[in-house]
This record gives sequence, C-alpha cells and structure tokens, in this order.
Amino acid sequence: MTNQPAELIRRAAEDGVQLVICSEGRVKATGTDEAVNNWLPTLRQHKAKIVEALGRGSDPHVNQSGGPNRNLERVLKGQAIALYCDSLKQTLWLVADEEDARLLGERRGVIYTADEIRLVASIDDPGFVRDVHAFKNQFNVAAKRDQGRLGGVGV
Repeated sequence: MTNQPAELIRRAAEDGVQLVICSEGRVKATGTDEAVNNWLPTLRQHKAKIVEALGRGSDPHVNQSGGPNRNLERVLKGQAIALYCDSLKQTLWLVADEEDARLLGERRGVIYTADEIRLVASIDDPGFVRDVHAFKNQFNVAAKRDQGRLGGVGV
C-alpha cells in the first residue's frame, strides 16, 4: 500500500471511507464500521500527511503555493455524492467540476461543484446561504465568486 496521502484518501474513498478535517485538526473517518476499522491503523500512521493533503492550514481553501486547493476535485472527480437536505426537502449533489455537473444530468440548481462548496462554506450568514441556494435553485444556475467591483457572491 502506498503512503502518498492523495492515494490513501482515494483508496479509502473507494472502500467507502470518507475523511474530513475537523476544526481542531482531527481527521474524522466515516463509513461502515468494518471499513473504518480496516483503515484506522493506516490513517493514524499517515495522519499528518493526510491533514496536509486535505488542505488544513490557515486557509483550507488555499494550497502551499497560494492557489486554490484542488484536493476536493481529485477526490470527487468522476463521482457524485447525493445529500438529502431535510430543511429543503431536496436532494443536493456534490461533484468535482462543471464537466461532472453536466454528466450528472440533474438540474444545475441542485448541483454543487467543489468551487461552489468552497464559496458557500465561506459565507458566515446561514440566511444568506439559504438565499444563495434559493436563487441558484430557482434560476437553475451555478454560484460563482464575483470578481468584479463588489467582490461578493454572484450567481
């Protein structure tokens, strides 16, 4: 088995184990008990590298070279994760990028790319997040960071 963090993350995901960095720097592994228990020794052994690969740092959305962290895209590429949102009574889809969004064949308003996930996660106001989703869903569009004069969220 490789000790390269991206490969470990990918292989764990193939086995049904999803890895998340908690705010206190812990790695949380979710999946079936059997799969998680099989991966725990390896995850513990390579924790520091996995934390780094998942983008932990002063800004988890930026890699060491200052560009956007693209680990989420690598993990999601070619896959779609369906999340049912009780409050919206709707299934939302997470995908790597626009190409995967087109391939999924669902309405664009219920699909979130990795870039959109980063954008929405950076918004501190839950009410504004709901508004962004409602607008995105109503007009069946993607959410993008406004690069214009306002520097806000554009849809």
